[in-house]
Amino acid sequence: MLFLLFLGSFYPLFIASAYKPIAQDVLEDSVLTVAGAIGGICNGFSRLFWAILIDKYGFKPVYGSLQILQLAVAASIYQMRSNPILYPIWVGLSYFCEGGHFPLFATLGVQIFGLKNGGSIIAIILIAVPFSSTLSWYFV
Repeated sequence: MLFLLFLGSFYPLFIASAYKPIAQDVLEDSVLTVAGAIGGICNGFSRLFWAILIDKYGFKPVYGSLQILQLAVAASIYQMRSNPILYPIWVGLSYFCEGGHFPLFATLGVQIFGLKNGGSIIAIILIAVPFSSTLSWYFV
């Protein structure tokens, strides 16, 4: 679980800190500000969305869908950087993927380790996020 969260959260954390530098030479600052706002809204909404999906379908299909979406967005975001309409949507989708990791792994931890130990285990597993964030900082 630690390794999945580390690798899964790398791209969204990278985009959260680099979406402006990636496109600042081709898009206006106002478009990038809108992209960040859309990203924040998508991040908040996605936590509820992914939590509902994991309750209905389970971890594997939902996390697989999240990773496929994240891979598609990551593979194409650089091509979208010059489009003032699509780039904010792609940034929003990146944040949408970022927001999905936390409810999915919290639910999985409780399912595997039970209510008594799940919270403690998830607190340990969430240590992967700062390490992933630090690694993404290195690349920016």
